[in-house]
Amino acid sequence: MLLDNVTVTSLPYPDTRPSSEYVSSSRPTISPATTNVVNDNLIDEEIIEYKIRVLTMQDIICQRIILAFPQRIEYQLVRKQFSQLDLQSSMLSSTSLEKLDYLMAHHPETERRQNDLINKRKIYDETIKELQNLEQHQTNTNTA
Repeated sequence: MLLDNVTVTSLPYPDTRPSSEYVSSSRPTISPATTNVVNDNLIDEEIIEYKIRVLTMQDIICQRIILAFPQRIEYQLVRKQFSQLDLQSSMLSSTSLEKLDYLMAHHPETERRQNDLINKRKIYDETIKELQNLEQHQTNTNTA
């Protein structure tokens, strides 16, 4: 049939014309079948736009996750450090001074400081002995 490719549409608004005009123009409007092709293209464009919006939202969500991820790692590291500090403080409070000295003695910086102090003490003791010997020698020469 000839009208297979033709779309029939009605008026989108109520007709307020006088009845004499209404009767003469009451036949339906006939539009060509090319509007179906245009409508299909519009639908395809809408689908493409929707897909673009969805992909854009996915991209934004992924960026937010990536930006939030290092902060979570940093939080976990800080939390771990605090738990280690808490463990160390509980160990310190439960150990005696002798144990602390023993534990700290194996630290290289502590050993270096202890050796420096020992050397300074030896130098001090030697200087004191030399001063005492000098003083004794002075008193012996003054009395003689």
